[in-house]
Amino acid sequence: MIEIQTNVPEKPVQAGPLVSVIIPVYQGERLILGAVQSALNQTHRDLEVFVVDDGSTDQTLAVLASLEDPRLTVLQQENAGTASARNLALAQARGRYIAFLDSDDRWFPEKIATEIGVLESAGTVGIAYSSYYAVDDRGRLQNLAPNRDHAGNALDLLLDGEDFLMPSVCLFDRRIFDTLGYFNAKRFHEDHEFILRASRHYPIFPTGKRLAVYRQTTSGKCRGILADYERAKLAELAVVADLAKELTPEQHLRLKQNALRSLYCRFLMYGFSRHARRMLGEFRITGLQGSKKGRLAWLFAKSNLNLLSVAREAIQGYHLLFRQGWWRKRQAQSCLHLDYGVERGERLRFKARSAERETSPRVCVAVPTFRRPVFLRALLEGIALQSVPAGCPITVVVIDNDSRPSAQTAVEEIRDGFPFTLEYVHLKEPGLSSVRNFALSYARDRFDFLAMIDDDEYPQREWLQELLRVQERIGADVVIGPVPKVISSDAPAWIQAGHFYELPSYPDGALIKHGHSGNCLLKVSSMERFGVAFDKALNLAGGEDMLFFRQLLARGAKLTYATRAVAFESMGAERLRVSYIVKLNFRRGNTLTFCDRRLDGSFFCLLMRAIKGCGRIALGLATILPLAVTRGRIGIVSAVCNIAHGLGSLAGLVGHVYNAYKRAD
Repeated sequence: MIEIQTNVPEKPVQAGPLVSVIIPVYQGERLILGAVQSALNQTHRDLEVFVVDDGSTDQTLAVLASLEDPRLTVLQQENAGTASARNLALAQARGRYIAFLDSDDRWFPEKIATEIGVLESAGTVGIAYSSYYAVDDRGRLQNLAPNRDHAGNALDLLLDGEDFLMPSVCLFDRRIFDTLGYFNAKRFHEDHEFILRASRHYPIFPTGKRLAVYRQTTSGKCRGILADYERAKLAELAVVADLAKELTPEQHLRLKQNALRSLYCRFLMYGFSRHARRMLGEFRITGLQGSKKGRLAWLFAKSNLNLLSVAREAIQGYHLLFRQGWWRKRQAQSCLHLDYGVERGERLRFKARSAERETSPRVCVAVPTFRRPVFLRALLEGIALQSVPAGCPITVVVIDNDSRPSAQTAVEEIRDGFPFTLEYVHLKEPGLSSVRNFALSYARDRFDFLAMIDDDEYPQREWLQELLRVQERIGADVVIGPVPKVISSDAPAWIQAGHFYELPSYPDGALIKHGHSGNCLLKVSSMERFGVAFDKALNLAGGEDMLFFRQLLARGAKLTYATRAVAFESMGAERLRVSYIVKLNFRRGNTLTFCDRRLDGSFFCLLMRAIKGCGRIALGLATILPLAVTRGRIGIVSAVCNIAHGLGSLAGLVGHVYNAYKRAD
């Protein structure tokens, strides 16, 4: 069993392994194992591996403690960032060569040996580098980085935007750090800043091979930075300012132009078109037509068409569709195991677990209600039967959104003997967003987690326990549970067989891109950090949760799915009608357009929504007769739902918001 060290004093370099590998990690229980194993499994065996835990609160240390290898050392520090973590390990490293590996990246077994050969053949102090394969959250191939062959001074290439050097693909001679110092712990782009400094003084040497795997996350730190325009801009310009004394005026100007050009392109690639337009208003961005990527970005400046995001998705889609078989064969040949999946049969059973929290998590269960006293009583009885961790304090707050306190009697009747704290709040301000925002403010500073469940649902006994279990395992900001629909046996057969109300399901612990507020668990501190609220423009329309979770994703939140956190939803007679089903699909299309307008609003984005809406209408019209013949009433309703969905999308484009929950009072 390895020994975990803390507060390690700096010590001088002494005789030791030829290579020191440094892996910083934060909240990496799901991915760190594969990264460490890809380092320890290198064909070059004379190395030491430092893993620096940057204040993780999940099971990262438990995973690391389960590994037994004398070459592995785990260091700990309070959460201070990647640069600080790397610097801590650099102070302990004894190797002649230094390699960095991010906790979600991987190396092929021959990487270190190949790069050592390149540096020793060069016979001078320098940096060896390789190319990489880009994969998604599940380890599926998304792109192939070009195999570079440039050798020598790389400063001019880097100043002009040729961004091909990153820590996980490089091997550094230790003397570079002895001369230039360590990473700047005050900057977000500390790795880019250091590589620019190093490239002024030391040459680079290529291996000409792809020897690393780079994981492109859908909701990672980079996307979270890009979601905040001012933060992203300041992070880029800070690096430019730091290097002002290192560069000539001409080089400094080139670096600034490249930084602005690069940020502008990244905004477009990740779909932040509004940020890109804002940049065009603040800066004069030059040199866009020097590359394919730049020309697409230049087209946006001229026509407002964001083809850069489309091109990125098209390239990723091509690899996902046509290159996965080859990619699996490439991994098998190299004995590389990406293990990016969350739920795997061979998932490690930890030999040790991190210490239990000093205090159990405080949980608030929010129950919005509106004139459903019978359903509300059943729900509260279901919550009373919940299996929860011992000592876990639970508070249930019923938020009555009726103009009069119609739910108060039901709450008072069940209060005696209720096993948890039960609160009643009468909120007169009408609307779904108002209720859910009240729940967020109620939980702030008082609870660690906020669970939401609708008043027409009934949870299984393990519902809350499963939400908490998955959150702890994944370290997610949001956990979503399934909501199966309960349709009475006397409902029409076509309703029961049509599956008109079903929501998509996912594997347990899978990262997802959609959420609903009827069965969810929110980490309260994350909600404060991301600063997102339910939009009151959708107060009476519904769909406010769709926009809420899409905004969280855009700011870097992690959403996951808890398969066994089930809450059944009762489908009343008023919902078992064709008119309700058609209106439901109209509202869904309308809400999607509203979300696009709020999140992007670019001409291209709205054009694509219009095309999709027209496509839905055309599909419904084209299939209504064939489906009527083959599937009867189910087919007719399905086709009409497509038409309604498309019409809802088009109605949203002209500013119409369908208020499905408009009240008479």
